[in-house]
Amino acid sequence: VDPECELAVAALSQIYLQMGMFEESLAMLRRAVDLAKSEEEMISAITFRETTAAQFRFMKEHPELLSKMMGGGM
Repeated sequence: VDPECELAVAALSQIYLQMGMFEESLAMLRRAVDLAKSEEEMISAITFRETTAAQFRFMKEHPELLSKMMGGGM
């Protein structure tokens, strides 16, 4: 992946996220913020980065709730 291509970096962050590789996804999202060419792109990258970070924190802090949500158990 070309580290200077914002589209490649964004795509890689999505792939990492789908694979459950949150730390790698966040690293790519931080890079996407750096590569943003407009304010709108930067806002989008920051929003996605922060959403991903919040999801990762939730998963680490509340694994019991995550397993209930994923398994459908109540």
